[in-house]
Amino acid sequence: IMTTSSSDAVAGTNAVALEYNNLRKDILLGKNLSNTETDAATVTVDWSDGTKGKIRRVTIAGNRTIAFSNAVADQVLILQVIQDGTGSRTVTWPAGVAWPYGVTPTLTTGAGKKDTFAFIALTATTFEGAVVGQSY
Repeated sequence: IMTTSSSDAVAGTNAVALEYNNLRKDILLGKNLSNTETDAATVTVDWSDGTKGKIRRVTIAGNRTIAFSNAVADQVLILQVIQDGTGSRTVTWPAGVAWPYGVTPTLTTGAGKKDTFAFIALTATTFEGAVVGQSY
């Protein structure tokens, strides 16, 4: 177990140092690591937006396209997709997502149901995707 104090945080001036320090602050200070994405015809998840944390949620009110922007290799992101009160919504994932066994998951269609997915950026445009949980 690593013990640290707030004085251990090193002021950084480049993007890598700043991201590292933000992560340490999240761990040390127990900062909320999740936030909500804005629903739209295309839901763009900006991986570089540290203010939104690594866990994102979006409630979809129609069939949606999911897009990723500003990803860097080895980043991890969790995305929870929530059906609105109508349900039966679908998503189209970015072309660069590779799913286990080449099978793209289908969302749970019930009103208010939640499906959770994990993504690892391999490059800025290619990702490994996995189902974390469905039908919550």
